[in-house]
Amino acid sequence: MNYQIPEKLSNMNARQVMRTTYAANPLALHGVCSNCAHCALTLTDSLSIETGLGPICRKKARYNDPEDADKDETVAMALLAKYPEVFDFLINNCGKNKGLLMKAMVRIASLNRNTELHRDITNAIEALGWVTLANHLRKPFAAITIAKNDDWYSLKIQKKYFSYEYWSLMREFVEFRFDRINRQVLFSQSEKPKVWHILKICYPNFVLKTPEGFATIPGPTLINNAIT
Repeated sequence: MNYQIPEKLSNMNARQVMRTTYAANPLALHGVCSNCAHCALTLTDSLSIETGLGPICRKKARYNDPEDADKDETVAMALLAKYPEVFDFLINNCGKNKGLLMKAMVRIASLNRNTELHRDITNAIEALGWVTLANHLRKPFAAITIAKNDDWYSLKIQKKYFSYEYWSLMREFVEFRFDRINRQVLFSQSEKPKVWHILKICYPNFVLKTPEGFATIPGPTLINNAIT
């Protein structure tokens, strides 16, 4: 990293930082990365604390190996425009260096787990070219799962995220049957576009687990077709 953590914050964990400097704003940009940005396990070695990822997660996520080196930082920064303090922090400390931007974003993801910022940072990391890393960071936050079985698809939403708006739209516009045992919706291929549209309305920016991997449902913080 080429930026310096303010001395008064250097020995604080994320929670302590948010209770002081960021008391009025629930975002942490400085502090000690005490937990892995992916699995939330406690970080113990100095490299893990510096990066915000544990050694196993760094290896699985291909932390040092971007898949698309041709992408620039423009789209990634645009995805974070709704967070002016994050945007300014990254620009001032990392400039247009994609490697430094990625490392700073992973740290921010570690400091802001279970927040909308974590999801948006993950999208920005993918836009920089670190696709495997982004998918790895998304995994613990997949609130919706879609699976395929022959000609049918199943859709399951975690109970705490169940929305009556979603349920009413499904009942009005989609032909499906409900599996009460597994608490999931079953629908055909022909109904998939309508289901996808309803998810975009009711669950923008939520993480979705699909047979092809993990993805973020498009919402107002995403640029359409910018991330492939």
